[in-house]
Amino acid sequence: MYIGKDDINRAISTYQSVLNKEPNSYQIMLNLAQAYQLNGEYDQAITQCFNTERLFPELWKSKGNYLLSSIYIEQGKYSNVINIIETKLSDLNESDLNTQSELLNNLAFLTYLLGDHTGASNKLDQVFSSNVSIKNQLVAYLVKGYLLAEVNNVSELSDITQVVQDSVNQHTDETFINILNSAMRFNYYFAMEDYHSAIAEFDNMDDKGDFKYRYNYYAGLAYLKLENYPKVFELLNEMRNPFLSLDVRSFIFPRSFYLEGFANEAMGNLDEAKINYQTLLNIWKDGNTEAPDYQETLQRFNNL
Repeated sequence: MYIGKDDINRAISTYQSVLNKEPNSYQIMLNLAQAYQLNGEYDQAITQCFNTERLFPELWKSKGNYLLSSIYIEQGKYSNVINIIETKLSDLNESDLNTQSELLNNLAFLTYLLGDHTGASNKLDQVFSSNVSIKNQLVAYLVKGYLLAEVNNVSELSDITQVVQDSVNQHTDETFINILNSAMRFNYYFAMEDYHSAIAEFDNMDDKGDFKYRYNYYAGLAYLKLENYPKVFELLNEMRNPFLSLDVRSFIFPRSFYLEGFANEAMGNLDEAKINYQTLLNIWKDGNTEAPDYQETLQRFNNL
C-alpha cells in the first residue's frame, strides 16, 4: 500500500513491525527484501534474502532465488546470477528440456551482458539443437539478435528475423510470440539505423504483461537518435515504476539513468548528465565492472 504512494521507507517500517510480531512470515520477509531493493538498500535486501533462505530452504529454492537474482541483476552482478542458474541446471532432470532451455537462454543473455559473445553463442546453440517449445526457440533467436546487432552482422540478423517471422505466421494467435516478433524486428531496424521503423515495431508490441517495458530502454535509445528528448524522458520515467515485474525492472531501472544521462548530455545539460551517470555507477559499483555497459557509462562520466 505504501509502495503505491512511493513511500518505501514507510513500507519497510511496516514490514519490520509485522516481522517483530510474526518473525517466521515467509511472504513478509520477501516483501521486506523487495522493499529494500526498491529503496536502493541492496546490502540489506541481500541479507534479508539469506535470512529467508535459512528459515525456509525449500520454499526458497522454488521462489526466493528469483528475487535474489533480480537484486543482483539490478546491481550489475551478472556473475552471481550465472552461478545461481548453473546450480539450477546441475540439479535439473536432464529430460526437462524446456526448463533447461529457459535457463540456457538466461545464461546466454547474462553472458552477452558480460561481453562474452562466444560463450553466449555456445549456450544458444544448445537451445537450437534441442527439441524445445517454439517460445524458447524464439527467445534464443532474440538473444542471438542482440549478439548480431552488436557486431553489425545485419545479413545474418535479417536471416534470423525472417525465421522468427515464419514461425510467427504459424502461431498468429499467441500474444507473446507476436511480441517476440516485434522485438526481433525492432532489433533489425535499429541495427539498420531505421529508427522510425524500429519505434513503429515498439508501438506495435502488445502491452499485456511487462515485456514491452523491457524495450522502453531500446526505444529510448532510438528516440535519442531522433533527438526526441521529451519522449526519452517519458519512457525512462516508466522504467522506474516500482510495480514492474522483478525480471523486467531489474534490467531497465538502472539503465533509466544511462538514458537520462545520455539525453541530458545531448541537450547540453552536462552537470545533470554527470549526476545521472554517477547514480548508475553507484548502483553498479559492486557488480561486474568489466561489463561493456559499465565501461561505457564510466567513459561517458569521465569525458564530462
